Amino acid sequence: MKLLRLSQIKCDHTLTPRIEKGVSPEVVEDYAACFAQLPPIVVFKTPDEKDFLLADGWHRYRAAEKLKLEEVEADVKYGTRAEAKEYALLCNLKHGRPLTRKERQFVIAEFLKLHPERANAWIADDLGVNHETVEAIRDKLEAGCEIRTLAELLGKDGKTYPRSIEQPKSRVANCNIAKLFDEGRQDLPAQAGGDGGRVIQDVAGGAARSTTP
Repeated sequence: MKLLRLSQIKCDHTLTPRIEKGVSPEVVEDYAACFAQLPPIVVFKTPDEKDFLLADGWHRYRAAEKLKLEEVEADVKYGTRAEAKEYALLCNLKHGRPLTRKERQFVIAEFLKLHPERANAWIADDLGVNHETVEAIRDKLEAGCEIRTLAELLGKDGKTYPRSIEQPKSRVANCNIAKLFDEGRQDLPAQAGGDGGRVIQDVAGGAARSTTP
């Protein structure tokens, strides 16, 4: 545990799944009334941030502001921004004010973006949701080229399992190439898969596309 100044803590809204209702003023009031009994907030120190990223405890942080506290007790964890986001998603899903249906779907989508290689059943088990819901959201993300379409997925048991892909191969290849390019990968032709097309980098547009003979 560590005492941190509020000014050292960064409230990054991209880390919270509370996209619909946000912070509840009523909950902040309740927390302010019993602040001394509340557990410490959880923050992450990442290599690329000078401040501490708030991962768990948005209502507690706002309650501290309301009480005009200069410092709060924090459980400091060290890791990457992606690890901070994963922690924040899981915490907000499993405790605190219940998430709305839209917010729960947001958590699943963000988790798939963090771990597209994981099987639907694995993600469903970790998040406490139905695997069919995970599958439906994965299909939507793949169709929109938000995550790569993978021919096999990794199970929680460490084994890989093939999956049938119903999207046209050319579309899958184009989406996969675009995602790899966004990730700054240099091995696009080898990794993209699909129709074996030739990758062309559009320098002016900052995009990549696949062409077939």
